[in-house]
Amino acid sequence: FKPEFLNRLDEVVVFTPLSSQELREITDNLLAGIAAQSSKEKSVGLRFDPNLVDTIVTSSASKSRRYGARPLKRTVLRYVEDALSDAMVAGFLRAGDD
Repeated sequence: FKPEFLNRLDEVVVFTPLSSQELREITDNLLAGIAAQSSKEKSVGLRFDPNLVDTIVTSSASKSRRYGARPLKRTVLRYVEDALSDAMVAGFLRAGDD
């Protein structure tokens, strides 16, 4: 490596892969954030089935163990946020729905 690049490195951070329980907790937090935002901004109450958490964790587990929580966020975006957006645009969800 060139010295210019090496001088930009401040420290080495060792990454420990996330456990299944940690992935579930992160997913729960992401979904809770979506529910809170939906309730606050659109007055729509959301409850998520525990099977959804399992599906999200399972579908992104191999990448999440390697790359951290970012793949989880992308999976939540694909499975949940995109579907909610489509449902709101199509009129299936309206303010005050639960």
